[in-house]
Amino acid sequence: MVYGNLGDFTGYQGAVDAGCNVGTGGSTTFTHAGSGVWFNVLWVTSDDKAGHPGYDGGGLIRPWNAVGLCGATSDDPSDLVCN
Repeated sequence: MVYGNLGDFTGYQGAVDAGCNVGTGGSTTFTHAGSGVWFNVLWVTSDDKAGHPGYDGGGLIRPWNAVGLCGATSDDPSDLVCN
């Protein structure tokens, strides 16, 4: 799970603690830097490749890169799959 500051929608400013892992139980507890933030849940494959960051208000894929956050070593925000 990565986050950005409200009012700044140009990319991610950081990642939540615990290696960004929110688990599979449907709920989790975490800490993050700052207040007034938005969140985006990404998926990361077993070989540390991040999934795409979602869509913007116009329905286009966001070009934000997650490399270096949550242990992601590569990211291709232009497609819909982790590859």
